[in-house]
Amino acid sequence: MRVSIYYGTCFDRDFHKVTIANGFSKNTDVIVVKRFDHKLDITHPKLKEIYMHNDLIFTKKLSDKVIHDTEQWLEVPFVLLLKYWYNWDNSLEKNNKEMRKRYEAISKYVVFWKSFFKKYRPNVFVTTMESTFPEIVSIEVAKKLGIKVIIVNSGRIGNTFLLYNDKFLPIYWRKISQHEKKTYYESIRKRYRTKAEPESMNLSNDVNNYVDFTPFGIKNKLIDFLRYRKNYKKMHTIDKLRTLSPFQLFKKVSTGIFRRTYASFFYENFDYQKEKFIFFPLHYTDEAALSYQEAFLDQFELITKISKCLPLDVFLVVKPHPHWRCMDIPISKIKELKSNPRIKFISPDVNVYKLINFSKGVVTINSTTGFEALALDKPIITFGHDFYADPNIAKTIYDLNYLPEAIRDMIDGKLKINNKKLSEFFSIYYKHLIFIKGRMGLYVDITEEDGRAVAKNIEEYITSSKKSF
Repeated sequence: MRVSIYYGTCFDRDFHKVTIANGFSKNTDVIVVKRFDHKLDITHPKLKEIYMHNDLIFTKKLSDKVIHDTEQWLEVPFVLLLKYWYNWDNSLEKNNKEMRKRYEAISKYVVFWKSFFKKYRPNVFVTTMESTFPEIVSIEVAKKLGIKVIIVNSGRIGNTFLLYNDKFLPIYWRKISQHEKKTYYESIRKRYRTKAEPESMNLSNDVNNYVDFTPFGIKNKLIDFLRYRKNYKKMHTIDKLRTLSPFQLFKKVSTGIFRRTYASFFYENFDYQKEKFIFFPLHYTDEAALSYQEAFLDQFELITKISKCLPLDVFLVVKPHPHWRCMDIPISKIKELKSNPRIKFISPDVNVYKLINFSKGVVTINSTTGFEALALDKPIITFGHDFYADPNIAKTIYDLNYLPEAIRDMIDGKLKINNKKLSEFFSIYYKHLIFIKGRMGLYVDITEEDGRAVAKNIEEYITSSKKSF
């Protein structure tokens, strides 16, 4: 069995991948492909490190024909790969010289990954969900060559991992008994009926550090900035094309802090226990689950369209992401939300479970809130391709002409959930979650036991699916 792992999607958030790599059994060959040239803390006896930028392809200048042919081979437009990145600067598209630099960089990554996969032929390629072209290219090349992709990301329940495929859908391979279906379903329902606060509060605490201006907080910000600057300077030149410079990062964080403060003056008081409303939780815009997985959907355009489908006595309640609190939302969008009389733009501090329970239903793209709504027996309408976009448990809209009818059915209580299918949905999902003892947040810190648990799940999946590999 051979597993390859991509390391280095972030400067200081990928250490858990080394823990997972070390967790594989001694009979498994593990190859870690690194974006950064530093020694990893390796204990696995059959683990090989490869620094990708040592490959000669990154020293060559490619012709326009090679770039064109590489794009044709991959069958994904290079400009689309760039626009998947939520930090992409659209103004660069008018600069032919800068665009060519990036097209050439993408081509080099394609050539590298193509050569790597053909040479080592791993059973699976393990990575995480990212939206920058080196990461996306690795997934697309693996798919093109028939290499199975496993994306290791957090589950929708706090402090869990889950294995996803290249479409970011959960990977299921275990059988489940009727007793397990009942037990797991009731476990999830009980979990959300007794919870007082949302999952992943570690993430919220991490984000709050951005607005910590105590002497201790300022000191930590300075240390983090200097470390980022040092790492950025050591990066390979080609890699800087997918990374914010220290100045850009400082500007982004500063802008985010201003947005967060500005938005706090616009939150409305809304009596959600007396008024009729539909709930739309704002998605965090700066993440791959939206920019890459749902690249052609704009949540603010959707919100405007939804508001036009509401009866006079029904409002659309829009709640900012509880962790980021509008740091990711342009001021112009905040003003649009506030100025629309059919929308109630409320504080992120309002309890999400109470909002779900008092609402007529939840409308979402791929938010965790959609998952939570189902656990609380509330109907959902989704526009995305998330794993709960199942016609048996959710109303999925791919044609906006059907939106007014779906909204009306939600308000009238005609959107029904198939409880049997919902039980199957939750139970099979729960059975494949990997509960960990470590910490999940902006920074993932897992134990060696957690690493072995994730690695074991990957090996188990490979073994159970060996006929298809």
